[in-house]
Amino acid sequence: MRKILYMLLTMVFISVHLLGYFLMSNKQLTDILYSKSQLVHIDYSKAEKNADSNKMLKDIVIFSENNNINISQYKFQSQTDLNIYSSNIKNDPNIYIESGNLPKNHQYLSNIKSNSMVNQSGVFSFPLSNWKMHIYDINQIHNVGIGDEFYLQGANKETINTFIKEFSHYGEISLINENVNSLLLTDLTLVMLVVFSFVIFFIGLFYFLILNRKKMLLQKLWGYSVWRQLASIPKEFAKCFTLIIFVLLIGMISFVLTFNQTHFFMEYIVTFITINVITVCILFVFITSVTWFINQLNNEAMDIKGSLSFIKIQWISAILKIIVSLLLFGIISSSFVNIYELKNQLKGLEYWKQTQNVFRIQVQRLNTNVLDKPKSNRDLNDRFFNFYKEIEANHNAFLIDSGNFHVIGHNNGKPIYSYTNAIKDRNSIYSHKGRSVVIDKNYLKVNPIKDVDGKDISHRISTDKNVLNVLVPQNLKEFENQIIASYKKRFYFQRVEVANIYNKQLGIPINNTPIEDLSVNVIYTKNEQYYFTFDSTTGDNTNRIKDPLAMIYNESVDSSIIGSYTTTNLFFIDKSKGHALENISPALNKTHVTEINNTISVYSETKDQIAKKQWLLLQQTIGLVITIILSIILLISFIWSYYNANVYLLNLKYLFGYSYWKRNRNIILITLISHLTAGIAVYVFYDVNIVFILVSFAIALDLFIINVLGNYLIKKNITKIVKGDHI
Repeated sequence: MRKILYMLLTMVFISVHLLGYFLMSNKQLTDILYSKSQLVHIDYSKAEKNADSNKMLKDIVIFSENNNINISQYKFQSQTDLNIYSSNIKNDPNIYIESGNLPKNHQYLSNIKSNSMVNQSGVFSFPLSNWKMHIYDINQIHNVGIGDEFYLQGANKETINTFIKEFSHYGEISLINENVNSLLLTDLTLVMLVVFSFVIFFIGLFYFLILNRKKMLLQKLWGYSVWRQLASIPKEFAKCFTLIIFVLLIGMISFVLTFNQTHFFMEYIVTFITINVITVCILFVFITSVTWFINQLNNEAMDIKGSLSFIKIQWISAILKIIVSLLLFGIISSSFVNIYELKNQLKGLEYWKQTQNVFRIQVQRLNTNVLDKPKSNRDLNDRFFNFYKEIEANHNAFLIDSGNFHVIGHNNGKPIYSYTNAIKDRNSIYSHKGRSVVIDKNYLKVNPIKDVDGKDISHRISTDKNVLNVLVPQNLKEFENQIIASYKKRFYFQRVEVANIYNKQLGIPINNTPIEDLSVNVIYTKNEQYYFTFDSTTGDNTNRIKDPLAMIYNESVDSSIIGSYTTTNLFFIDKSKGHALENISPALNKTHVTEINNTISVYSETKDQIAKKQWLLLQQTIGLVITIILSIILLISFIWSYYNANVYLLNLKYLFGYSYWKRNRNIILITLISHLTAGIAVYVFYDVNIVFILVSFAIALDLFIINVLGNYLIKKNITKIVKGDHI
């Protein structure tokens, strides 16, 4: 038993050290990212008219160098994958370069040494973790999209105020007090492991002291003081404490040297001392408390050979069993609900994996002169149209506008879409204002749709400039006439009426195409088909839309239509891993589009959600397993104390042929009452029917354990009872 207790004690120290170093690592991480820094937000919509956003990055670099600070922008690729774009890394007080040089051009610094040092310029000190960080020159931020929040590292109040004054013409600047608490990054699984290891050690210590209760009683009879008795047990663990701490110290030093953590060596030493002092104090209180409790039970013993009173232990175990049953059913009910929701959400997020190489075009804030002047506006839209044609052909660009399906609420778990606010009657559902999306032909390459014969829809699309193609689910065939009428009117508006608005203002001849010359080609599709939106704010919980009407973009409509789509709904595919903007630069230069200076990774919008939900699911599962194990241990403890408290009566009943029910009626009733009480309480709180299944299963499992363990304990003691020996 002593060896088992030493193993449990080792498990306590290891789990506590793991948690302690995890907390220290998180503290170091948050210090590197957020300490000595001020977060500022720039509202570009309130920029001055003469502000040149293309010049802002150059001004940031000059300002940071003149003021000896570093200005950075963070781009999270996942929950633990971060790209930092910095203007003046050498003046960042939180960055210490271990090897290599500052990054230039496409190079980057990283916390991990890469096998291929093609683009990696060096390595900076970072606590050992699963984080992957890359620090780029701030001029490379165009490839991922410039944001509106910047971190000013190493800046004092005077420098911050100067920054606000010098950059206010780019937009309204506000200071954000971001209090990042490293404790929020705590791994709950490790916390549960620490609690679990302490509980298991406590139970093991309890039984160890019960087995050694006669020695403790003898100490009392020999005149040992209370404090001397209480101190005698911790002394037995002193050598074990010393050996474990010494081995852990050697392990910590080896860890620091092996993983090149020498920059944080003093922090590791301080953490090591703090962890061991706190752990030893907690264990000392644990051990002395349990020793005191066993001494109190010894006072009730009849003599040295008398049996220890197990009644208190039995009732303590029964109460703990009820509490753990409450926790068990509560955690399981909560886990089932959360796991079900998480699996559904993860199922939806799985669809986003197809967007790993998909980027969205981001147009910079346009000058009001361009928007207000028809000639400039026409020129802009024409250039956007030419750009669309260029990347459509060379970069697999595609278009989808799912704005009608923005989620504005839920009703019984089902999403309520924004088009419901735009339609006036039921018939409007089958118009462009209702259940409608806009796509182009390239979209059908990334999200194929089948016709009623199960064939690819592409061969049915008309290329006539006077024909608008609309994909219609087969189950809406009865609404064909009103669909044609509605979309024909929409086609005429975009093709003729919008164009004539510009034509009149620019003095260009009016487009006299009559609506009769236009037609709608209705292409029926198989039912139950989904359109992925590539937008995390639209569609169902998987960001898909089932059986919408899909209007295929016709290039003969006014160029202002594609101009509006370019700002929000134009996507392209790029597999270069970080050089998306550079790869479309030839198309931008060829079409003279200077208003596009950023691209945004579509996948990065949800990758963090995927990682976070997967981690939460893992924590729920681990917590569930630990609670089940703890419940079984306490059940065994309860059965053991019950049989020891009633050892003679139960064995005599067994010898006289009492039935299983009559021998174990009390423990069975206690088990039933504890589970039913806990089950009803959890049902009232969570209102989930699955709790009754859990209660039934727990009762069946407990009865099985009672039967197996009860028979074992009776057979173990039956010979002593028959011989009249004292147990």
